[in-house]
Amino acid sequence: MALQNAVLPAGAFAITPSDANRVNFTALYVGVGGDVAVLPEDQNSVTGVAVTFRNAPSGSVLPIQGKKVLATGTTAAGILGLR
Repeated sequence: MALQNAVLPAGAFAITPSDANRVNFTALYVGVGGDVAVLPEDQNSVTGVAVTFRNAPSGSVLPIQGKKVLATGTTAAGILGLR
């Protein structure tokens, strides 16, 4: 993938998975591998469909814009939001 048109994150912040709290991110860093359940940016917060990244490896970056990292379905730890 070429980085010519990529928008690189300007900052990082710790995320505690929560089914209730909204937190906007443009990508996620996974510190300790596992499943990561997210509500993508294009989904409604109440009726939206979660997407689960299964077996995301430690040290990986998930390039997805979202508004929630859900506690339900997330087993990974050390998650950082990038924006």
